Amino acid sequence: MPAASYAARGVDALRQCAEAERAGVVSAANILREVGLPCPVVSVGSTPTAHNATDLTGVTEVRAGVFVFFDLVMAGIGSAGPKTLPSRC
Repeated sequence: MPAASYAARGVDALRQCAEAERAGVVSAANILREVGLPCPVVSVGSTPTAHNATDLTGVTEVRAGVFVFFDLVMAGIGSAGPKTLPSRC
């Protein structure tokens, strides 16, 4: 799914990508558990979706990539910029 998140433009599209990432890995983890394989870590993440996930149910880890740099690529897809910074910044 990371390719899709890098192609997304705007907050709504990024939120949809974040949810698709979450749903996919949680589903895969559940399948593993159903056949008796432990799956203690359920990890998602891409730089574009790091700040746009609205539901992380079932996820134990978020790998946010290089989002801390908020580079021009992230600014170009709407994942970085003044409106995306947490209020504490």
